[in-house]
Amino acid sequence: MANKKNEVAVNADGTPDFSGFVKEQINFPPYWNPEIGKKIYFTPMMVDDKNSNFIRFVCRAEMPIACQTGPADEAEDITIKKGEYFTVSDYKALPLANYFGHAVLVEVVNKRKFKGDDGTPRDLWVFDLTVSPETKRLLEAKREEVSKALSSGN
Repeated sequence: MANKKNEVAVNADGTPDFSGFVKEQINFPPYWNPEIGKKIYFTPMMVDDKNSNFIRFVCRAEMPIACQTGPADEAEDITIKKGEYFTVSDYKALPLANYFGHAVLVEVVNKRKFKGDDGTPRDLWVFDLTVSPETKRLLEAKREEVSKALSSGN
């Protein structure tokens, strides 16, 4: 049996014992598509902006969430488990960057049409975002701290 951090135990025959290891999710995470009336509970973890034309947020599920994998025209449905990762597109009406590391409950309220900058009709998703009272307290304290720093010139 291993006694040091990250040291691998050895079996009686001298081979490494990896039986206690836990699989990591390393493939491209599934993606979530909004549906009016659906609620999801998750924690935004980081932004994936490798492709500046298609920015996504990598999020950790705090409940099972219906997602998809593969190209949009050949999407395969998959349900991710609590603790697994998935991506959410950068919807302008859903400012997830403000909530990194905090669990949020998002409800899809509506979808409207509007004209994009180029005049092309586009979808505008409408969301409600709620947080626990403790998260709200932490967010308000952080916002106050940032506001004070900005107003003092720091």
